[in-house]
Amino acid sequence: MQMDFWYYIQQQDLKIKQLEQRLARIEEQFSTEARTRIDRIEYHFDQLKIEQLDGVLQIGISPDDIENFIPHAHEQTKELLHSDMVEYLPSELDQLAAQYNLQLTNNDKEIILSDLYRQMPNRIQYYQNKQLSLEAIKTALRKDLRQSLSNHFEKKVDDNDGGS
Repeated sequence: MQMDFWYYIQQQDLKIKQLEQRLARIEEQFSTEARTRIDRIEYHFDQLKIEQLDGVLQIGISPDDIENFIPHAHEQTKELLHSDMVEYLPSELDQLAAQYNLQLTNNDKEIILSDLYRQMPNRIQYYQNKQLSLEAIKTALRKDLRQSLSNHFEKKVDDNDGGS
């Protein structure tokens, strides 16, 4: 019993020494690194003496920057949404076709998908104009496209039933 206790104390002592060595290395590394610390920046514009007023002082984003930024952001959003729909639509098409018991050829699928892809930019623009978030646009697009496919398949089933 006393041997186990002594062994346990030795193990703890060894662990403490290892941790002390590790702490010393970290402190040494920390003290040798160059550090820059900026607590606060104060601007005292009222103390500036202006002798000649030339040029432009820009702090932050200018209106031109915002105008350049917004179309770029819209393009990125369109690309993200388009790539998401390219992944989403084929499986959704297959799932709905199975739900309506329709056998679609690869040519049928290509025609339907290309038609939906052609409509996508206008649909995306419509939701972007509503200033929705990316996730909200994605959800609305999926809902719209699923509804469009459902309407198409319902019509196709009705046409097939009427033609039989």
